[in-house]
Amino acid sequence: FKKCCIEKSGFNGTFDSLQDESFFSRLFNPKGKTNVLEFWIRTTSYFLVFYLVGRILEHVPKANFVAGTALLVLYVYLFVVALIRRAHDLRHSGWYCLTLFIPIWNIWSGIQFCFISGNNRQLKAT
Repeated sequence: FKKCCIEKSGFNGTFDSLQDESFFSRLFNPKGKTNVLEFWIRTTSYFLVFYLVGRILEHVPKANFVAGTALLVLYVYLFVVALIRRAHDLRHSGWYCLTLFIPIWNIWSGIQFCFISGNNRQLKAT
């Protein structure tokens, strides 16, 4: 019974998909996939880190605008990468993230990105 369930889940007993990619590759590269838990951890940690750095930069004179803009661009890029990787986990193209800008449809897309578990098997990312 246990072997049958493990085979159906697609888990082969190793974490090869995590070992194949370095930390920075997973951070900046939109190829690959991100499960729900990793998506929540990524986006929450991005928010907290960038919020704290932003609060620190408030007290640095003449660094506000340039550093704040660079920080915002980096935050948006990392968030979009996490969304694309999440879309791959849901068996969608990375372009599926654009549905978040379509009224009404964005509600369903948001639910998918935040709460629906994806596929456990290794996928070829587009």
